[in-house]
Amino acid sequence: MTPTHHRLTLATTLVTIALLLAIPAGTSLTTPPPPTAGATLSPPTLGVAAWNPTDGDLLRILAARDGHTLHVPAMPVVEHTQLEDLIIQLAANTGDTLTHDDLTAFATIHPQVRAPIATLLATMLVAGDMVRHAHDTWTAEDWAIWQDYNNQLNARTDAAAPVHDPRIAPILSKQNKADIISAAVMLNDALDSTIVPALQAASDNGVWPPVMISDPGFVLSIGSGGDDRMDQAPILGGVDKQLMIDPAGNDQYGNNAGGCQLGDTNLGSNIPVCLSIDLGGDDTYHHGLSFAGQGSGINAIGILRDYQGNDQYNYVSGYGTGSSKGGIGQFHDYAGNDNYNTRSQSLAYGSDGYAIFRDDKGDDTTTTRTSSGGYTYRTGTALYWDRDGTDTRTVDSYFNNAFGVADIDGNAWFVDEGTQTDTFAYTHSTKPPHLCNNCHWSYTNTWGGGTAYGNDNDGGLAYLIGHQADWDPSPKAP
Repeated sequence: MTPTHHRLTLATTLVTIALLLAIPAGTSLTTPPPPTAGATLSPPTLGVAAWNPTDGDLLRILAARDGHTLHVPAMPVVEHTQLEDLIIQLAANTGDTLTHDDLTAFATIHPQVRAPIATLLATMLVAGDMVRHAHDTWTAEDWAIWQDYNNQLNARTDAAAPVHDPRIAPILSKQNKADIISAAVMLNDALDSTIVPALQAASDNGVWPPVMISDPGFVLSIGSGGDDRMDQAPILGGVDKQLMIDPAGNDQYGNNAGGCQLGDTNLGSNIPVCLSIDLGGDDTYHHGLSFAGQGSGINAIGILRDYQGNDQYNYVSGYGTGSSKGGIGQFHDYAGNDNYNTRSQSLAYGSDGYAIFRDDKGDDTTTTRTSSGGYTYRTGTALYWDRDGTDTRTVDSYFNNAFGVADIDGNAWFVDEGTQTDTFAYTHSTKPPHLCNNCHWSYTNTWGGGTAYGNDNDGGLAYLIGHQADWDPSPKAP
C-alpha cells in the first residue's frame, strides 16, 4: 500500500507551514548551507574524553565520512500562540484529526513553556516532510514490499529473530539519506541552541504546568514536575506520542519514548519524527507496543534525551535504545548511574542508517543479548559510546556478537572512554578477544565478514574516527 497522505513534497509543506503560521514563505523556513560549528567538526588528533561534540555535529562528522552533502534548514520562527495549530497540523500529517476543542487544556500553559514547544513542533513539521521527501523515488510497489517486510517482523514468535528479506536493501538504497540526516541535524541543533535551554529556564522559573497535559491523539504530552505516567496509560503499552517533554520527577514511560516508524500501518505508528525529552528525575522506560522505541528510527528519525537521574531502561523486542533501520536513531543519557536491560537489536543496532547510543556520565550496568551494543548488519553506522564511568556489561547469549560487531558491511564502533576498569561478561560463551580495558582493536567476525572497531580509554571516539584505517586488523588478546 502507498501511504499517499504522507507523500507531501518539501516545498508543499513549507508553504503549508508558512500559511498556517502567518509568516512570509522563505523568511524563516529557508534552506541555507549547513551551519559550521568550528573546531568541533574536526576531531582532535588525540581526542580522549574531553572531546564532546553536540549530537548535531556528530551527525555532520559521520555524514562527511560517508560522502553525504547536507543542507540543513534554519529553525522555524513561530509564536507561542500557534501551539494548538501546530498540534493539529502534526496530527493531520499522520492521518489523525484533532480540533481546537480537543486542545483547550493547552491554553492554561504559560507562554514561557509554550514558546519553545511550539518552536520544536514547527521544526518537527519541517523535519518530517524532509524524511518523506527522502522517499520520493519509492514506488507503490516499494511501499508494498516495505509493508510486507514489517508484516514479517510483526508475525515473529521470537521477537529477537532476524528477518532477512533480499528485497529490502535495494529499496533502502533509493532513499535520499542526506535529506534524512539533514533533518536530524536540524532537530539536534534546535534542541541544543534554543529549545532545551528555554525549557530548563521555564522549569527553573516555576512556570511549568502543575499537572501533565496531553492531547487525545498521538502528538504531544507535557509532563508535570512530579512523578508522571507519560504514556497516559495505567498499564504498559500506552499511547505513542510524536513528542514528549518532562521537566522533573521520577517518571514512567511505557510507550515509544522517542521511537518512530514510517511505512508500517499495522501498528498505527506511521510517523516520520519522534522525540522524548526528559530534563531530570530517576525515570523508568518500559518497552511498549511500538516496534521502534527509546530513541530509535525505522525508516524515520527517533531521538531520546534524558538529562539527569539514575534511570532504568527496559527493552524487550524490536529496535530500541538508539537503533535504526533505514533511518536515524539517537539515544543520549547525559548523567546518572543507569541500568540497561535490553534484548537483541538494541543499544545502537544499525542497518542502512545511523544508530547512536551515547551515555556521558555515570556507573552503569547493562545486560543485553546478541546483535546489540554497536552492531551493524549490512550497511550503515552503529556507534556505542560511553564517555565516563565504571561500567558492568553482560551479554546473556550463546553467541558473542555484541558490543562492537559488524555483520556483512558498515561501521560498527564501540567506544568506552575514561580510565576506569570496566567489566565484560558473557553468561553462555567465552568473552570475545576484542573486548578489553585500556586498548584499541579491530575485530573481524567469522560468520559475516564485517569488521568492527573500538577502544577503551585509548584515544576515544575522535581517535577512532581519524585512525581506524591504520589499525592492526588482527583481534587483540583478551
